Amino acid sequence: MTGALKKHLELLSVFQWVMTFLFFGAFFTSLLFYLLFTRLWAVSVLYFMWWVLDRDTPERGGRRSDWMRRWRVWQHLTDYYPVKLVKTAALPPDRSYVLGSHPHGIMCVGAAAAFCTEGPGFSCLFPGLRPSLALLAGLFRLPLYREYMMGFGMCPVSRPSLDFLLARPGNAVVIVVGGAAESLDCAPGQHRVTLQRRSGFVRLALQHGAALVPVYSFGENEVFRQLIFRPGSRLRHLQLRFKDLTGFAPCLFWGRGPLPFPSPVTVVGEEPEEGVVPVPGPGRGGGSQPPANPPSLHSGEPHPGAAPPPPHPRRGRSLPRAVRRAASPALRPPQSQLWAAGLLPAQRGVGPPAGPLRPPASSAWCGAPGHLAASCQLSVVWGPRAPRGLLPAQRGVGSPGTSRPPASSAWCRAPGHLAASCQLSVV
Repeated sequence: MTGALKKHLELLSVFQWVMTFLFFGAFFTSLLFYLLFTRLWAVSVLYFMWWVLDRDTPERGGRRSDWMRRWRVWQHLTDYYPVKLVKTAALPPDRSYVLGSHPHGIMCVGAAAAFCTEGPGFSCLFPGLRPSLALLAGLFRLPLYREYMMGFGMCPVSRPSLDFLLARPGNAVVIVVGGAAESLDCAPGQHRVTLQRRSGFVRLALQHGAALVPVYSFGENEVFRQLIFRPGSRLRHLQLRFKDLTGFAPCLFWGRGPLPFPSPVTVVGEEPEEGVVPVPGPGRGGGSQPPANPPSLHSGEPHPGAAPPPPHPRRGRSLPRAVRRAASPALRPPQSQLWAAGLLPAQRGVGPPAGPLRPPASSAWCGAPGHLAASCQLSVVWGPRAPRGLLPAQRGVGSPGTSRPPASSAWCRAPGHLAASCQLSVV
């Protein structure tokens, strides 16, 4: 194949991909409604009947087609930028994985090419593993577009869909954590990730015993240019309002006309976190059961050089009965509640290997690729209302005097009287 012909094929493959991303769903939805008022109305009726009968398939693993993933057009697509997938650690197919991907970019070029096609050679690098890129659930309500996306292994980013996949070994669910909100901040030469109030993927991995793998697409923000409005401005407010209503972020972007710039995109996945203990989620049957004798998260001995935490009285109401019966003099939450909240045993720490600076046994730490080091710390506290900015050492976990988490920490609530905090810091 000559160089000129190869270049034209790459341009055509990228053009069809951009048009598919922008107009495929709207075009075929309008076409089927138009056919209802023509002599071909039976085509639309039969498809909508099939759509109703088949509506649960996207949340049941979908219909993956290896034939579609291996189309020659995807090889031309990855060669246009090019897109490269780098393997830094083995991912055995005997367990499930949650891949937290950043950044979103304008069109998720790196994640789509690496995990939805065989252009970069995912199946050769990770044999036996089935990647599934999680997308907005509303996209799977669009006729014909849903069939197209399921063919590439895409799935809705909904709890039933993710539970179904993670309950089965050999599945790797790719979640673009920042979502559409992150696309509003993508710009060449800048690396901004959106993490606040987006810690559900960590809890999901804990409940299913899945390994958490950080993934970063270097060069994702370079393939398009975007007009970014100042935070707090009226136009930025309109963008956020539109995103909240529809789930899509209206980005004003451009490239080489409608095509992206041919800038290299390198998708790198870090070594997965080991030793994650499967924890059954409340009311869910997909998670694995914990062992009969789970490892103790607290040895019963106070932290070296630390006094026991003082009690926290509650005014007007007594403590929950389960806590009053099982609470120790140090007011630690009972073992059953710690397991129900999705805690881990001790993980690979950050800092000295031992001593008072080591993170508590309920911390899960993960490393990001390159020179980015990210730490995800999950701490469980109990009480009637866990305020924002609560110290990890307060109310039962850790030791007094633990440093306060930074302002970028995202705090989330656990069921009942438990509150879980997930902290991600980039250094």
